Amino acid sequence: MQTRDTRLRTPDRSAASSRPTAIKAAGAIIVITVTAVAALLPLTAQAARTLPAFDRVHVRAQADVTGDGIDDSILLVGHPYSDEGLFCTTHDIVVNDGATGEQITMALGERSAGYPGTLFVGRIDGDNAIDIVVAIPTGGSGGITNPFVISFAGGKARHIIDPDTLARGAELQANPLDHFMVEVIDPERKSRFTLGLAGPGSDTDPELDYCNGIYSKSGKLVRPLDVNINDVGAVEVVPIRTTGQNELVTYQKVWAVAHANSIGAVRTVWRWTGRQLAIAAVDVTPLFTTDAYGQYIGSFDKSQPAAAVEKAAAEYEARFKLAPPYIRQAAFREFRQFHVALAAREGMSLEQRAGLADAPQPGEADEASAAYERLPELASRLNASDDYRKAGLNAVYDGEGMWTVAPRAGFSTEQFGPLLPPAAADFVSLDDRERNERWQYDAAIVVPLSELGSRVAAWDAYLAKYPDSVFADDARTHFKRALSGLLLGTSNTPHFDYDTKRVRADVVDELKAYTTDYPGTPSAEAVASALKAIEKGGNVITDTVRREINRALEKALKIDAGLV
Repeated sequence: MQTRDTRLRTPDRSAASSRPTAIKAAGAIIVITVTAVAALLPLTAQAARTLPAFDRVHVRAQADVTGDGIDDSILLVGHPYSDEGLFCTTHDIVVNDGATGEQITMALGERSAGYPGTLFVGRIDGDNAIDIVVAIPTGGSGGITNPFVISFAGGKARHIIDPDTLARGAELQANPLDHFMVEVIDPERKSRFTLGLAGPGSDTDPELDYCNGIYSKSGKLVRPLDVNINDVGAVEVVPIRTTGQNELVTYQKVWAVAHANSIGAVRTVWRWTGRQLAIAAVDVTPLFTTDAYGQYIGSFDKSQPAAAVEKAAAEYEARFKLAPPYIRQAAFREFRQFHVALAAREGMSLEQRAGLADAPQPGEADEASAAYERLPELASRLNASDDYRKAGLNAVYDGEGMWTVAPRAGFSTEQFGPLLPPAAADFVSLDDRERNERWQYDAAIVVPLSELGSRVAAWDAYLAKYPDSVFADDARTHFKRALSGLLLGTSNTPHFDYDTKRVRADVVDELKAYTTDYPGTPSAEAVASALKAIEKGGNVITDTVRREINRALEKALKIDAGLV
């Protein structure tokens, strides 16, 4: 029979970073509703006076949550267990009324114990005010997240739905069946769903025979098997296109014997009925592994790129359409790696078709020159082809007369739309720009320094906004490369005169402008440190100055990695 695991496990309070994840709210708000305005706000004077110094503001956002037509500032505040680490014993939502200046606080209570959460805003209950959805991860092994849906309409704080009711979800029954199967029953909606277990010696779980002794070799259930449905583990706010309202979607994990043995996910849609937030639909789906998806699409025939991409995208939708956001994000990373590898293969094919497959031999210089001349026309023809359009590919100039192939900018967001979680959509937007609009060719910067600075700031913001994204390492690589170029230049376009080693005046001006344009960010701190080192060195790049700049670069990387 079903049991519920709602225990709050003792958290690891030794987390290294205490850096607030303030920017999380902004992306969430923008994704949820265009009517809400997101911004990072400085702590107001009133809030600064009334919040204890040791409290932590995890999220800052702005939206009209009181319903008077004037934006209010919103803070998600945690009360830390200790000065070190991220765990907080409780959280509050603090709203500073934009019209009256009054501060309204709702204490979320013991259920809000956990780590820095996320905050979404959107119209949930049908009134004029924008509502607030908060999700606080408990940090336990079950991956449980405590959700809250709150209204501040009229300046009065209230729960739109009881947090316990929301966390439990639908009343479901989970029963083991013969032949390594589990049936999940939704009595209220008269629905039944079937999930598979990994049987003894199963190829899907060769090392973990957790069904041994519970099932006979023939698949007969011979001993009781505990199948569990966790409380909510993830929350999304999804726009309803026809009404301008939003619905809430929660996800719960189904597991057997131990948390590691996930066998499915419950997806519950909550919608405002006019009187209350109630369950509109429940789906129970098998939990496909993202690794298996990656291996499967990696086996596709890549000689027909359009067919391969269409099939990979269709598989993504079929397998993960109803999966929790973190699963969809991990699965999209598999697709992205597949798409990038496919583009690289097409880039090699482009050279071969132009006649540049091998290095020119003596006496073949004219032939190589002719091949280089063929490349632009060939690239243009491919970009105009239906095959490249369907495959989401784009031939891109790569400097020194060479061309390569990259995923076409915007293709993934067009292809997957709302299936892409914000962390994936934001990453691919930035990554597309790096691949299709290069800022350097042949170790030479080919864009204005201000443009390079905007890319540094964009990656810096991404890492602050999504520190736990599966794309964080890739984003960090982009950030390091761009910040290094901004601080030091490149080997073919250094920031200093070759003869005198003096830093160019225009470079100093651009670096100063960066600290003004992007204040308070790790990259701006690195730029400020670099400027101090340059000034201390008499505007001459010496080994000592270079070491100081490299130290500033490494510190920025550590901050964005949550290590400082």
